[in-house]
Amino acid sequence: MQSLMTLLGGASLGAGAMYLMDPDRGHHRRTELRDTLAGVADSELVERARQLEPMAAVRQLGGGVGALLEASRWVPAARAWLAAAARGGAPGT
Repeated sequence: MQSLMTLLGGASLGAGAMYLMDPDRGHHRRTELRDTLAGVADSELVERARQLEPMAAVRQLGGGVGALLEASRWVPAARAWLAAAARGGAPGT
């Protein structure tokens, strides 16, 4: 499955590169893409995102960095539980 996804990803990138580097219409397509991306960069949504404080969403959840660190302690235990469940064993054994 991984190699199929790699193949599809490579084919998609190649097709996109060919589309933009087309000798006949590639320059026009690149210009349109540049103008579109410039318009997106100047949009209100992007400006609002730039003004957001990175940890504000975590604080709104009520925990701050301490909650993130506390939650990270549970990640190995959750992985072990999921692995045991996938093997058909009782979680926690």
